[in-house]
Amino acid sequence: MINSDLIENAKSYKSRIKKNSLAKEPSRKLVIVTCMDSRLDIFKIFDLQDGQAHIIRNAGGVITEDVLRSIAISQRKLNTEELILMQHLDCGLKILDDLEFIDEITSVGGIKPNWIPHGFKDSHENMRQSLELIKNTPYVISSNLAGLLINETTGEVEQVL
Repeated sequence: MINSDLIENAKSYKSRIKKNSLAKEPSRKLVIVTCMDSRLDIFKIFDLQDGQAHIIRNAGGVITEDVLRSIAISQRKLNTEELILMQHLDCGLKILDDLEFIDEITSVGGIKPNWIPHGFKDSHENMRQSLELIKNTPYVISSNLAGLLINETTGEVEQVL
């Protein structure tokens, strides 16, 4: 069961919300794809405010068909022009074997998932492959693309070309 204070917090949000008129289009014309890891506070990392960027999160910051769909919509319908892929060094997907995980899920639920977990061993190689996938997707604009790896412990950020 969901913690009841979270439900109550959501219900009382209307009394805490800042009254503003933010546009659907992010003011920085920026979309960021990143991992769902709760240690990554993307707004603090990039010194962003509400309404400045689209943030797309999933396990590993993996470039899946759904992420590509979201990027294309962000770019073509909501006018974003810059794309940052931020992954991190201590990602949970680094310890994940795709086949073992699929077998585990299948044995528990009785149905094989129709998706791939995308486990990996090397963060830098994973980033390079992800950037290539973005660049080779014809419906995604990749002319203003950056790949960043962050050490979630030290905060050090490295650009991967």
